[in-house]
Amino acid sequence: MRTLVIGDIHGQYKAMRIALERAGYDPQYDRLIVLGDECDGGPDTYKVIDYLCEKPNVINLKSNHSEWFINYIKTSVELPIWVSQGGYATLWSYECENRGRVPIRHAEFLHKAIPYYIDSKNRIYVHGGFVPSVPLEAQDIETLIWDRQLISYAMNNTIDEFSHVYVGHTTTVYYNSFKPLTFNNLTMMDTGAGWPGGYLSIMDVDTKEVWQSDVIT
Repeated sequence: MRTLVIGDIHGQYKAMRIALERAGYDPQYDRLIVLGDECDGGPDTYKVIDYLCEKPNVINLKSNHSEWFINYIKTSVELPIWVSQGGYATLWSYECENRGRVPIRHAEFLHKAIPYYIDSKNRIYVHGGFVPSVPLEAQDIETLIWDRQLISYAMNNTIDEFSHVYVGHTTTVYYNSFKPLTFNNLTMMDTGAGWPGGYLSIMDVDTKEVWQSDVIT
């Protein structure tokens, strides 16, 4: 079984399918780790979640955008910070596909997301980041889904607690790159799929081979 990690999808269903096809993704034999932010920005959040929630061997991580969407599912409140940062695209996707209703299987998929995942080779996958040297169980969900400081730390330090760290949330575009970036033993996987001009990236964490979608338009 390969372990594949995919960066922030942000409602880009076509890009996701292209990247998965180029990676030779086989749902029965590949483990797919989704670093969160499946929703918001792109036009097809409904299709993205509908695809992922029916696949075996998918590990989905909590993230800031998915938590905003979960809040909407629970309360029907359209938080201004959410809708202004891609949430309107998610609402429109569900309006087009299902008359605005969120299927139970979609809600369950989002609710079952986990804060982080550590594999058998002591590689950790988390949406935002964490504070090194502080036990993970002592760190709140806000840190795990929002942190950006871990990347700065990794530029000058090895993160000793883990063999490797994979994060989303902070796009490599901020560092003038449209490909995953690695600093010491941390790899950034968000390559800007949420916005025009970016790409969606998938990596085999054992071989470090990377596959990308076409440019987002």
